[in-house]
Amino acid sequence: MSTEETIKHVTPMSGHKLGFFKQKQCYLVFTDQRIVVAYHDPKIAQEEYEKKIDEHEKTGKKANIFKKIGAKWSTHTTFHQRYLEMNPEDILQETPENFSILPGSIAKLVLKRGSVSRDQDGFEHRNNDNLSVTTADNKKLNFTFVPRQFDSISHSLEYLIPTITHKRNKSFFTR
Repeated sequence: MSTEETIKHVTPMSGHKLGFFKQKQCYLVFTDQRIVVAYHDPKIAQEEYEKKIDEHEKTGKKANIFKKIGAKWSTHTTFHQRYLEMNPEDILQETPENFSILPGSIAKLVLKRGSVSRDQDGFEHRNNDNLSVTTADNKKLNFTFVPRQFDSISHSLEYLIPTITHKRNKSFFTR
């Protein structure tokens, strides 16, 4: 891979569907050259949490329960942002399960925006966005994202697959 590789988008906590009821937490890192699948490692997240507590305690203050809850929540909600500062090769090496998907290996790709429904009181419910990738060797990879990731992901996919087709709530590519 070229050293000029640029990260375009990182999804917050996502799910890699492994079976009917089995899913593994991950982050998808979209670069201008590939998609990197980085599995969530609770040990690394715990280290990030402990760093935040240590930084607070270096100021001479003891971290109370509220500070610890805030640090835990902050670590959970912003953990994916650390990948924006990392080299994609380092992301691949972070855990042994991490892998990348090269554009040339994609036979079919479908990105769908999650549906939106409203109840009688006007409250909105959004379903997760989905990305399905079929590789040239017929391996099927399915990912789910929190709602409102569709636009960022579809824009990032344009760097990888310039011939991707966009419809209103769907982006797709078939080789």
